[in-house]
Amino acid sequence: MKINIGRLFLKNKLIRRAVMRESSLEHMRLMEPRARPEEVLAGIWEKRLGIIFVLLIFAVFMFIYCYTDEPDESVITDGRYIERDAVDDAVELMVSGESDAGSWEKKFEFEVGEREFNIEEINKIDIHIDEYIKRSLPGDNKSLLHVSKRVNMVSSVPDTDAKLDWYYDDDLIGENGNIKVSHVPDGGADTEIMVDVKWKNFKKSYHYSLHIDPAKPDPIRDAEKEAKKEIKKAISDQADAERIELPDSYVYAEEQKEKDYMPFILSLLVVVLLPLVWRSGGKKQIDERRDQMIRDHPGFVNKVMLLLGAGLSLKLAIERISGEYERELSEGGKKHYVYEELCVTMQEIRDGVSEMKA
Repeated sequence: MKINIGRLFLKNKLIRRAVMRESSLEHMRLMEPRARPEEVLAGIWEKRLGIIFVLLIFAVFMFIYCYTDEPDESVITDGRYIERDAVDDAVELMVSGESDAGSWEKKFEFEVGEREFNIEEINKIDIHIDEYIKRSLPGDNKSLLHVSKRVNMVSSVPDTDAKLDWYYDDDLIGENGNIKVSHVPDGGADTEIMVDVKWKNFKKSYHYSLHIDPAKPDPIRDAEKEAKKEIKKAISDQADAERIELPDSYVYAEEQKEKDYMPFILSLLVVVLLPLVWRSGGKKQIDERRDQMIRDHPGFVNKVMLLLGAGLSLKLAIERISGEYERELSEGGKKHYVYEELCVTMQEIRDGVSEMKA
């Protein structure tokens, strides 16, 4: 069962008396003339009190969090040592001392940065990176002395945050490490791959020599190349023909295109979204109707008072105003909801409802 927190609060007499002020009720009478102002105002305050309750609960949790939250650990230990691991990039320190003029205290900010590697650590990193690249670079090749397949130019080294930048002969090797077989001469090719490695204060370039073997004969690949060459020549030779005849040594077909269901999906999406659009449009119309009635209300009241002051009865006043409105409407005038309601009232009077009741 859904619990309405705001409604529970409104049952309290003090709260209800505080929100159900006469000025608020009068405002509701102006905004919603055909509804009971007490009910409208109660509905509004049910929502408001529910929101206030949620915010208060949130504030209580925030107080508990702030009260129990422990401050950050101090970066200063043993009086005058900075724990580098506890610092991000910079540290703020309150420094105090003594001078000839007396005691002083001032806040300073210092850039600390990450700890750099010492010589022993650099040597270990050097060996680790070199050994890993030597193991990884051959990929599926037996060794760097006989390369015919893709070389594995790794993007990272385990247990490090090193950045690697690779340099190679792009006439022989592609960006992803694939060998450009068509560019390899018959006797193979000797080349070199270099990688720049950077990590904090560690910087070094590694060079690796390799021999790329010539491409092995591939009958399928050769047949494909020959077919492409023949078909291209046939199309070129028949540049003035309306119908191009392809070589009869091959079988031809067009690639089967997949069906595109996107128009169907979009139409379903429109069907799903239409109710939301309609709902939004309906709300906008209601808001515009209310605003228009508020704007037209003073003018309507003035018309009624003038006609009553001229000696007309309420029925005749309503009949004249509604008649003038219907005439203007038939001539292309704008629809006004205040006068629409008046026309409804006039029709009720014509149907036998008393003037006071209508």
